[in-house]
Amino acid sequence: MLSQATLVYQRRLVSHRKLGYCLAFALLTFIISTVVLYTTVYQERITTSVIFRLVLSLDIALFPLFIFFMYRAIFSAGSSLKHAHWILLASVMLLPPGLGRLIHGLFFFPFDLPPRFFYEPTVIITGLILYKIGQAQSWQFNSTRVCLVAFISAVLISYAVAYDITKESIPWLF
Repeated sequence: MLSQATLVYQRRLVSHRKLGYCLAFALLTFIISTVVLYTTVYQERITTSVIFRLVLSLDIALFPLFIFFMYRAIFSAGSSLKHAHWILLASVMLLPPGLGRLIHGLFFFPFDLPPRFFYEPTVIITGLILYKIGQAQSWQFNSTRVCLVAFISAVLISYAVAYDITKESIPWLF
């Protein structure tokens, strides 16, 4: 995706388009392999630690958004602004897994800090990035607002999954 942005910046649009066709195959491979990974890992590890349930449930909630945004990007290639907008939103949906691993690897793992506490910084940074994107665009696209609301909803759902919040566990909430 970075090479694509560089090609656009350099106004090499033919190369951008050709690479885009190649990357469509890579995208399809990425989607299929991720779905296979989630289905096998989810069943094996959903009963493990709270942090795993938090991370996995957030990733699973954000992955369909990534797919949807990439779909919209591919089919709005006629409008450079919309195409770039959808690519940007799709990229943000991939931030939590990568950013979480980066924060954990750089800060928490070397200092033997509990892995549980890298989740909130990841979520806060991603939410702030989405908010700043909306601000930078003067909230021109409703999709940015929808994306921010969907992200916050996914975070709340991840807590519900991780801590097994159900109607039976908190009847006054429902």
